[in-house]
Amino acid sequence: MRVHMADDITVYTFPDNTITLSGKQALIERYTETFKKKMFAEIKNRSIVGNKVIYYISSNY
Repeated sequence: MRVHMADDITVYTFPDNTITLSGKQALIERYTETFKKKMFAEIKNRSIVGNKVIYYISSNY
């Protein structure tokens, strides 16, 4: 599985900023089975606020 994210990625739950995942390996382990399914996602918008990137997506999963 190829993951194009920084090694030190941190994923937060919005809006309470709880850390959901920390590190690229944790991201891979969490989503490997999910991404084996045929899925579709479309990025509707992307916001960059300081050193944070927020994606707004529409998906079938």
